[in-house]
Amino acid sequence: MRSMGAWLRQYFWTTYDRYFYQILIPSFLVGFVFVTLFQGIVELYNLIQLYIKSNVPLKNIFLMAINLVPFLATITLPLGVPFGYILAMGRLSRDSEIIALRSCGVSTFRIVLPGMVFSVLLTLFALIFNNFVGYPATRQYLLLRAKSEREKPIVQLKNQAFLNVGKYQLKFDRTVTFENLEILLNVQLVDLPGKRTITAEKGRLYKDPESANNYVIKLQNGGISEVQTIENDDGTREEKMFIASFKYLTVYIPISLEGFSLSQIPESMNVWELSQKIEEEMKKNFSWQNITNQRFRLKQREKELYRELLALKKTLQNPEERKAREQQIKAELTQMEKQKKDLVKQEREFFPRERMSLMEKYSFPVSIMVFALLCVFLGMFLPRGGRNENLGIAMIVMIVYYGVWMGMRRLIESGNGDPWLVWLPNLAYLAVGLWVMIRKVRE
Repeated sequence: MRSMGAWLRQYFWTTYDRYFYQILIPSFLVGFVFVTLFQGIVELYNLIQLYIKSNVPLKNIFLMAINLVPFLATITLPLGVPFGYILAMGRLSRDSEIIALRSCGVSTFRIVLPGMVFSVLLTLFALIFNNFVGYPATRQYLLLRAKSEREKPIVQLKNQAFLNVGKYQLKFDRTVTFENLEILLNVQLVDLPGKRTITAEKGRLYKDPESANNYVIKLQNGGISEVQTIENDDGTREEKMFIASFKYLTVYIPISLEGFSLSQIPESMNVWELSQKIEEEMKKNFSWQNITNQRFRLKQREKELYRELLALKKTLQNPEERKAREQQIKAELTQMEKQKKDLVKQEREFFPRERMSLMEKYSFPVSIMVFALLCVFLGMFLPRGGRNENLGIAMIVMIVYYGVWMGMRRLIESGNGDPWLVWLPNLAYLAVGLWVMIRKVRE
C-alpha cells in the first residue's frame, strides 16, 4: 500500500504542479503588493501629515506603519488573487502549453487543479492570519491612530471660542500662518482649578515631540494673574491677586487618556470575540428576544396552516365551507408574510455593524477560492492577450468586486439591507465562474 506522501506527490506535487506554482506564486505576490500599496497610499499620506503638522512622535508613526501592513492585508490578500491567476493562466495559454497538455490527454480539471489547491491553502492561511495577526494589528493601528487624533486638539481650534486642553481652557481671537506654522493671536489661557489666567499677544500650540501625552503652548508678550491663598500672622487666611508679566513663556499641558480603548470595535475583533459579543448583546436585548420569539411562533403557525390546508378535503366535505376556510387560511398566510417582512426590517436595526463585520470575516477569505475559480478558467480564454491586457482584465475583476462589496456595505449601514448581503459579490462571482468553467469544459 502506498504511503500518503507518495499519493500526494502523484496527484499534487508533479512536475507540472511545481511548474504551475513557479508561475502562479510570483504573479500573485506582485498583485498582492500592488493592491496593498494602492490601498495604503491614503493611509500613508495621513501618517505623514500626522508627523509633519501634528508633531506626532516618530516612534508612534513607525508603530502605526508596522501595524498598517497586516491591517491592509486582511483586505488586499484576496484582491491579489485575480492578478496571479489571470497572469499565470494567460501565460500558459499564450505559450500554447495548455494545448500541449490537452494533446497529451491531460484533462481541463487536472490543468487547473494546482490553482484550486493553492486557493484552498491560501484561504486557510487567510483565516488564520486574519484572526491571529491581522485583527490584532488592526486594533493596535486604530488605537494608535485614534490616540493621535484625540491628543490633537489643535484641529478643533475655533476663533472666539474656549477649547478644553487638559485642565486649561484656551481662547484666542484669530490665527495667522507664518512659515507654515499656525500662530494664535490675543491668546487667553485659563486654569480654573488653579485660579490662574495667562494672556499673551501671540502663541503656538503643538504636540510635545518628547512625550506622547503632553501638549506645549509657547506664549509671547503677556501677563499672568493668579489668585493665591496666604496665611497672615494672626493665623487667618485670605486670597490675594498676584500679577506678573513675561516676554516668553512655555506651558506644558498633560492630556489624560485614561479609559480610552478601541478594543471592542468589530473590525479589530477576531471571529470568536465578535461572535461572543453578538451573542451576549442579543441575550441582553429584550427587543431582539421578542423578535426571535415572534418569528418562532409565526413559523409554527405557518406549519399548522399548511397542514390544515392540505387536509381540508378530508376534514370538510362541504365545498362551500372548504372554499371559505381555504380563503381564510390564505389570507392569514398573506398577513403572516407581511409580519415576517416587518420582523426582517426590525432585525436590521440590531447590531448591523457587528453582524456585517462577522460575515465579512468569513466572506473575504472565501472570496480567494471564488476568485481562483473564475480567473483560472477566465485566463484560458485569453490565449492571444499580452501581459498588459491580462493585467487590465485582472484590474477590472478586482475593481468590480470591490465596488459591489462597498455598495453592499453602504446598503447595510444605511439599514436597507441584511448583513448577509456582503456575500453577494462572492455569489455573483461564483455564478460567473461556474458558467465560464462549463463553457471551457465543453470546448
